[in-house]
Amino acid sequence: MCSQAENQNVDSVEEKENIATEQQAETVVENNDEATKVEDAETLLKINKLTEDLAAAKDEVLRAQAEVANMRRRCEQEVDKARKFALDRFVKDLLPALDPMEKAIQFADKENEATKVMVQGIEATYSLLLKSLKDNGVECHDPMGEPFNPEFHQAIQSLENNEVPANHVMAVIQKGYTLNGRVVRPAMVIVSKGNGTIISEEA
Repeated sequence: MCSQAENQNVDSVEEKENIATEQQAETVVENNDEATKVEDAETLLKINKLTEDLAAAKDEVLRAQAEVANMRRRCEQEVDKARKFALDRFVKDLLPALDPMEKAIQFADKENEATKVMVQGIEATYSLLLKSLKDNGVECHDPMGEPFNPEFHQAIQSLENNEVPANHVMAVIQKGYTLNGRVVRPAMVIVSKGNGTIISEEA
């Protein structure tokens, strides 16, 4: 009888020990699961942070590339503008010398044998100068009869004229010049008022 009771006690102790071991194992598993969840959450946060940092870095790189491209484009434009208009000051300084030559040719007596050769020389020199200027992008503009354009013409007077439409150039006092399309000197002109009659909007 004692032996059987002792066996039961041993079985009971073993069973308790097994239950305790199982509980400890479950606790360890639970703890491991919690630790894994914490590690997973921390890893996810790190991944999200790295993703945000990468996106920010890409954005900075794109902005830097765009800024460099804009700077390069601006530099190219400045260089092109400097190349195109490098002669601006020279042309402005040269024009006052061209004007008297033009007037001399305009009012010279080309039939006078005494001055004929001189006039021809002035004409040849004037033509060569205009050709050299044109080869370098300079154009001479004579707006006689054209509509008045304040971007290219400077009106010094406005007169009534039945033969010239209103707001058209009726006389050119001084020709204009442009350099690669940009005005170096506007043409000095007199503008027609037409016949001076005010036309009613209802007519």
